[in-house]
Amino acid sequence: MLGIKKQFDAWEPGHHTGTFRGNQLAMATGLTTLRHLRDNKIAGQSRRPGRVAER
Repeated sequence: MLGIKKQFDAWEPGHHTGTFRGNQLAMATGLTTLRHLRDNKIAGQSRRPGRVAER
């Protein structure tokens, strides 16, 4: 996966453009993961199996 936009190419090669792209991708991935966990109530679904496993 790559995060490529015209705005990202404004800097010359070697001026941290790779670092900026990676951070944006990581943030978008993290936000999508958190939304999925919230929307699908994953925490609530894991409580019961967790209690069973503790026994």
